[in-house]
Amino acid sequence: MTACNEDFLIENGKLVKYLGRGGDVTIPDGVTSIGEFAFHNCRELTSIVIPDGVSDIGFGAFHSCRGLVSAAIPDSTAVIRERAFYDCEGLKAITVPEGVREICWRAFYGCRRLKEVTLPAGLTDLGEEVFYFCYDLQSITIPPGITSIRSRTFAHCMGLKSIAIPENISEIGSGAFYGCTGLKSITIPDSVRKIGADAFYGCTGLESAVLPDDARGFEAFAGCSRLKEFIIPQASRTCKTVDGVVLSKDGRRLIAYPPGRCCERYDIPETVRKVGDKAFAGAPVKLIFVHKEVERFSTTAVWGTEKDVPYVAYYNAAFTEVIGKPVYLGPFSEVLSRKRRAAMFGFLHALSIGLPEMAPWEESYVNSIRQNPTAFAKIAWQNEALLRLMMERRLLPADAAENMARVYSEKGRSGLASELLSYLK
Repeated sequence: MTACNEDFLIENGKLVKYLGRGGDVTIPDGVTSIGEFAFHNCRELTSIVIPDGVSDIGFGAFHSCRGLVSAAIPDSTAVIRERAFYDCEGLKAITVPEGVREICWRAFYGCRRLKEVTLPAGLTDLGEEVFYFCYDLQSITIPPGITSIRSRTFAHCMGLKSIAIPENISEIGSGAFYGCTGLKSITIPDSVRKIGADAFYGCTGLESAVLPDDARGFEAFAGCSRLKEFIIPQASRTCKTVDGVVLSKDGRRLIAYPPGRCCERYDIPETVRKVGDKAFAGAPVKLIFVHKEVERFSTTAVWGTEKDVPYVAYYNAAFTEVIGKPVYLGPFSEVLSRKRRAAMFGFLHALSIGLPEMAPWEESYVNSIRQNPTAFAKIAWQNEALLRLMMERRLLPADAAENMARVYSEKGRSGLASELLSYLK
């Protein structure tokens, strides 16, 4: 049975299409569901009253209704489907009634001005990306029926300052709180068994993270530039913290270094024999010093862009496979050929900071330059420290020095050009 009036097209109790112009709208009694995209792109819609009896708010029902400020949802509603209020950027508050059991994928995605959300105690399913890009959302209470926080559910909720994760939560999905820059602290209960990748990535305001007894998934906090320590219960059976750094209970494995703890040099504790995957994910430490007794340093221990990852000073030649910027504390001849350029830059960094442990091997690196000065002169165009070392040791070929002097003079670097001309005399 189809009913049609000036504003609504209704078929068998389903509101198929809104035909009106917007403003303050009340859906007529007798409607039991709102169909897909029924109000799609109705920019002039400012408020909506949904009558009792509506059980289903359909896919994209109010998609891109950017002028919508308020929506009254009845207790009869059981499900709010995918993208139901997608991009309703004018919506400021929403109360989800007690009857709702399921809020689906991206239901409130992009509701930028949404500040207040009340979720019912009986809610059992909160989908992925439900509140993604809800910039102004300030607080929310997760109902006891929710057992997992899905992927990117609260991503980029920059106004979110606190959130209580209840004891019934077993999993925090990947990117769940990605980019929540206003979040200052988080306490993860013992019930959580899995924390997905990037769950708290870029939470730059996060200063405190209290983790459960069986803590894991520390790489999820990469980019939390104010997080200077992880807090683990003293009674933890699996790990402990030393100066905010997480180690296994016996101290033999380094698990996680806080991403907000910046230092020029961090020495791996003497008890450590293994450094785990992504242990230094996003950490701003400049140089990691690995002592001789470390047996394994994961190839993903330092994680980030080539520009941002720290130097790694180590003794074991097998570590030449380690990603990052290597400072090999041994003879240059043992470095794998494909790693030698990186190792040379590591050596130059060691010289620049006066790393004393490199001193016994300095001549080994200088001799490698002496054996092939033309090749290293090409590298010196991109590395001034190498250029100055080659001049200091009289290893820079004359033709290269002459060419560099001319180019640097043309580029306005007269001081360096003068040094090169003096070198030629």
